[in-house]
Formats: sequence, C-alpha cells, structure tokens
Amino acid sequence: MNIILASNVAYYAPNIDRFMHTLLSKKNSDGILVSIHESSTSIPNFLREKYGAGVDTKTAYKIKACLDKMQVKYCEFIIPSKITLSENYHNMALQLLKSTQSIVSNQDIPVLNADHQQFKMLLEFVVQASLESLKHQGSLNNYINDILNIAKKNKGSIPIKSSVVLVVPEDVHNKIYSIVDKKGFSKSDDISYSHFML
Repeated sequence: MNIILASNVAYYAPNIDRFMHTLLSKKNSDGILVSIHESSTSIPNFLREKYGAGVDTKTAYKIKACLDKMQVKYCEFIIPSKITLSENYHNMALQLLKSTQSIVSNQDIPVLNADHQQFKMLLEFVVQASLESLKHQGSLNNYINDILNIAKKNKGSIPIKSSVVLVVPEDVHNKIYSIVDKKGFSKSDDISYSHFML
C-alpha cells in the first residue's frame, strides 16, 4: 500500500508490536504510514486511566517504542486541539447528575432532551466508557466534577494532544519537520461541541 492511516485504532489492538509489524509489512518501500493516537499526557487519557476505560492509554508511547525496537525511522509531532463544550455545559452536567440520582437502577441514565443526549455522548467519548458503567462503579459524580474543573480552567473546553507518528521514505524524512512548521500544526484546531455529532 502507498498510504496506511491508523487513526485511533491501535488502542484496541491486543498486541501493539504485532499490529505495527502487520501494518509495516503492508507498506510499499516508498509508502507512508501515518499513526494518530492521543498522547499519553493528554487530558482524556488521564481521565481514561483514572476511570478504568477499556483502551490502552499508553498506545502512542508503545507505537514509538515498537518502531525503535524495529529500528524504523519515524517523525513525531503533537497536534493540540480541543473539544469545546456548549455554553451551558455546567447546568447540563448538573442536570445529568440530578437525573441519575432520581432512579435506583444502575442500568439507565434518563436523558432529558437531544442536547443532553449529545452532551452525554460527548462525556462518554472523552472517557471511553459509558456513564452507566461509571454510575455502576460509583465514580460518575467524580468524573463529572473532573470534567467541570477541567472545562472551567480551559474556558469551557477540554484540551487534547494527539501524537502523530510518520514512517516515510528516507529521502523525505529530513523534510518533514519543516513541512510541519510551515503548515502550522502547532496551532490548536477546535472540535466544536455543536459539530460533535458530525
């Protein structure tokens, strides 16, 4: 293959070394492998680790470690971005918490309207776990409080740091960082709450 894109999929690979070996074996000698996974130091990964999500929060690090072991040259850079919450995120979070306290069952969380459903999905995306499972563990209140604190410190948003690893042909390798600088990858891209469903 000429181009292989692995974006946010290696989290679920049972063996990162085997996963990367397989991808590289499919790549042409002049081909490009692009791996995009959240940095281990990204806030969502901190939350995933804290609340026991079923994804490997060290995936980006393990991909680089695997390439190092294989002595494969690569370029890495970080793309900062953010998830912008709706203006009334604080009230929506409190209403969501209030709705969970009104029922005894751990199975369902009543959602008041479409905006609340979208907000619930966003919170689940960040932690990579259902709010029902967090409620069952007894950690839903703590998680929502963490989200509120993070959003308050970051003007209503949740910062993200994506690790981009490029395996490129030897003759392009040295040009990558100047290209990255020219393209302005250091600037933050905004993932808007209102467009989250898209």
